[in-house]
Formats: sequence, C-alpha cells, structure tokens
Amino acid sequence: MSLFVELVNSKNIDDYVDIYINNMNDNIDEAVERVLEIKNHLKGLPNKVKLYRIVVVDGVEEIDLIEPGSHYTLSREQLIGSYNILTGVGMEYYLLTVLADRELIDVDSTIINNILYPNEEEITLKNKGKGSKVVKIERVS
Repeated sequence: MSLFVELVNSKNIDDYVDIYINNMNDNIDEAVERVLEIKNHLKGLPNKVKLYRIVVVDGVEEIDLIEPGSHYTLSREQLIGSYNILTGVGMEYYLLTVLADRELIDVDSTIINNILYPNEEEITLKNKGKGSKVVKIERVS
C-alpha cells in the first residue's frame, strides 16, 4: 500500500462529517457516505495525476512554473465549461495542465474543498504546487 493511500486511510472521517453537516446537510448518513466517497476517489487516483487550472495574468511570462498554484480539477472539460471568462484591460486567461505525483495532494484540503464545493471536483496541491510539472499552457478566450 502506498504512503498516499495510507494517509487517506488514516484520516478520521468524524471531522469531515461535521464539516458536511454544518455546511451542506444535517443528514449524518449522507455525510458519511459523501466523505467515504471522496476518500475512495482519492485512493483510486493514479500515481501521476493530470490536473487543470485557469490562471489570470497580464502575460504568459507571469505564470509561475515553479509554484503554479494549489487549486486544480481533474476535468479539463468541466473546468472550461464552468469558467466565466471576464475581460479586462491587460488580463489574459491561461489553462495550465500539470502532472503531479499524488503525494503532492493536500488530502485534508482536498476532502474539505470537495465537501464545500462538490461540483468543482477539486484537487488541492501542497506548497502552491511546487514539485508538479507544467506540461501545457493554453490561452483561453
């Protein structure tokens, strides 16, 4: 069993269930089911995970390739489909595709973000994504 799976398994669901009940729904059975579903989803991720994120910068040269950010999704299509592109002077939108070892995933933040924002399917990386590799940058209009 990998260290990542052991980490996910070691997380006590009680705190996450409390977050669910306090923010989403007071049905404890539904809360337990949702938290276990999130944990099982994380345990099933491959060792290398392809993730997507949109950044807004004045130019592509401003994108930090060392620390590309913390908040990602597994679904490019879902991200593009749900993102509202607002135009402004000098603002450019870029879709980053990164590869990250699953050990870079912040398990606590990912579980909590999936409870609070269930439609985003978020994966949160530790240390602003340091250690992940940006493999593609696409301008989004």
